[in-house]
Amino acid sequence: MAHKSNTKRKGQNNFNTKAKEKLTTAHDDIESLQITFYEIESWIEKTTPILTRMTKELDKASGHFEKRRKENQSATAASTDSQCQKSMDTKNLDQQLLQFQQQQQQLPWKRNMLNNNGS
Repeated sequence: MAHKSNTKRKGQNNFNTKAKEKLTTAHDDIESLQITFYEIESWIEKTTPILTRMTKELDKASGHFEKRRKENQSATAASTDSQCQKSMDTKNLDQQLLQFQQQQQQLPWKRNMLNNNGS
């Protein structure tokens, strides 16, 4: 019988040891998570001022970009109007040149007719 009670004790000791290991492991896991949580919280506290400052700078820069975009759109519109006007002026000049060339071609013919009629 003594042998059976030793086996029971060993089994109970073994069970108790496993239970303690599980508790220790769970306890270690919780501590590890708490440390990680505190590290994350510390990182957030350290980076918040930097992120706030960078956000303000980006907001300020985006305002400048918006202002430049509007200025560029106005300048582009004015440039487009100017190019349209130049294009129309060029077409008008081309038409006038064509008319002048046609008139020049007709002049020798008219001169010849006048000279022949006058002789």
